[in-house]
Amino acid sequence: MSNITRRSLVAAVGLGALGLVGCSEQDGQTTGDQGKNEPGAPSVEVTESGFSSPHMGFATAWAVARNTSDAYAVEMPQIEITAFDSDDAVIGSDTQPLTLHTNLTAVPGQTFAVASIFDVGEGSIARIEARAIAPEEGEFFEWEGDVPTFEVTSTSETSDEVLGVSASGMVSNGFSNAADVQVVAILRDGDGNGVDAAFGWSDGVAAGGSGSFEVHFTQAADFATADYYALAEYQE
Repeated sequence: MSNITRRSLVAAVGLGALGLVGCSEQDGQTTGDQGKNEPGAPSVEVTESGFSSPHMGFATAWAVARNTSDAYAVEMPQIEITAFDSDDAVIGSDTQPLTLHTNLTAVPGQTFAVASIFDVGEGSIARIEARAIAPEEGEFFEWEGDVPTFEVTSTSETSDEVLGVSASGMVSNGFSNAADVQVVAILRDGDGNGVDAAFGWSDGVAAGGSGSFEVHFTQAADFATADYYALAEYQE
């Protein structure tokens, strides 16, 4: 198991990655430049983002991000997603993961994802902006020892015209403490473009063990594959 040492570190300044996205269920393209933190500070970068078509007045937006540091873990890696309509007016903005889960930790090199649901009324999302908020002093710490993994296995997806898409599986907890593990699932079409996303939890997964999870999507989207991303709560 890994050991962690907290040290007084220089605060990261400014914003992390910035991704400007104008993609839909049909488009799925991600555009925009990625910013970086000052040298010496860990950086979280958005690598992909997208949004779904509206369903019953709601649409989902998501982002995939990565802790690019090979030496530091980041507590509560925050991703802000802002959705815009066709007139470029802001529909809403949301920051995930929720601060209720303050111990969610991205270990060095870990890729994770977030998802948010927006009330679009009779409209739809035309584009989104997804940016990683740079971790400040006290929000990242040096990782010592082996870097744990969080594997998602035994997954299955079912689609129902009324109930939408549901997914389930098992997720492992690589930490040395029991942990709640968040799993974000992204449905993809045959070309690999994201068409919808949702998240669920596996609560109280034993150290080194695995727990089951379920994810429920807002619509019965046509999809070919699904990708899963885990993020767990670390406690000293």
